[in-house]
Amino acid sequence: MKIVFSQSMRVRQRYEPHFWQMTDVGLAKDAAHKLDQELLLRQQRLDTAAEQRAQKE
Repeated sequence: MKIVFSQSMRVRQRYEPHFWQMTDVGLAKDAAHKLDQELLLRQQRLDTAAEQRAQKE
């Protein structure tokens, strides 16, 4: 027990939570169009990452 309590305490950083606010502004937009955009961007990022991995090998 002496070893546990004799160790110096580590200073912890203060936790800063993320705050999100939801509004009704986006509800008037076409969800399918936005989803298609996000899926296309995700696929492009995945393709780019795969190309970078292939170049490293």
